[in-house]
Amino acid sequence: MNDEDIALIQTSWNRLMGREELMINSFYRLLFELHPEFESMFTHGWEVQRLKFITMLNLIVNGLDHLSALEEPLLELGRKHKHLNIDLEDYEQVNKILVRAIDEGSGKPLSDAEKTAWMNGLTLVSQIMDKESGDHS
Repeated sequence: MNDEDIALIQTSWNRLMGREELMINSFYRLLFELHPEFESMFTHGWEVQRLKFITMLNLIVNGLDHLSALEEPLLELGRKHKHLNIDLEDYEQVNKILVRAIDEGSGKPLSDAEKTAWMNGLTLVSQIMDKESGDHS
């Protein structure tokens, strides 16, 4: 991940501010339409889940230029997801859905460069989250 990707992610994320609810709704709608099997994994109330989701995304986006500081929170998040049998393949699907939801929610469509930057960033985050799973195929 390079500085240009980080700048594209952070700029497009800032464009989304004030419209987060639209993006979150779009994300969960798409996630459950495309992967209904994931819905049963969400045991917290939706307000709690939404807050956790947006808080973690903010942490990630704002910490991309200091990724080492994000490693422990991402490893912890990965451990929680591992208990749900989430693997890298699942992360890849979710990342695509998240980029699509950000595109739909941002008020201005993401450029191809922004979409690529988001996928690069989310792939890196997924790899960190998956570090302790032992399944690195």
